[in-house]
Amino acid sequence: MSQNIIQQAAVFCKEQGHRYTEPRAHVLKILSAAGVPLGAYDILKELSKKLPSPKPPTVYRAIQFWQTHGFIHCIESQKTYVACSGNHSHTGTQFLVCEHCGDTKELSFPEDSSIFLRQAKRHEFTLSFWTTELRGTCKKCRKKLPL
Repeated sequence: MSQNIIQQAAVFCKEQGHRYTEPRAHVLKILSAAGVPLGAYDILKELSKKLPSPKPPTVYRAIQFWQTHGFIHCIESQKTYVACSGNHSHTGTQFLVCEHCGDTKELSFPEDSSIFLRQAKRHEFTLSFWTTELRGTCKKCRKKLPL
């Protein structure tokens, strides 16, 4: 996934007339290579290995840019970020979040999005995006927990 999302991002920026800056590129590379959700300061720490003296606003601007365009998602309950694994072609995102280790898996339920859209329409609400977190225990942690 890592290289694919980087290529898609570069093409997206070129086609849409956005700047594919070095900080933006590095932030996306860091998240796509991490394999786990990262907080902004974790990203900043990794970014400091790539760029001289990056500041928090640099990271937050890059996060905001990629999140706005669907390349990354925020795990709200953890205040962390992950690279999109669904080709950013969806309106909403669902995550399985382990309450013990924090492992997070992105799910894709395009057929179930109609539930959200119907409810929004019923309440005369224009839905632009949603994030749903399903919290529980992953297989690895379940094996470690006492019965």
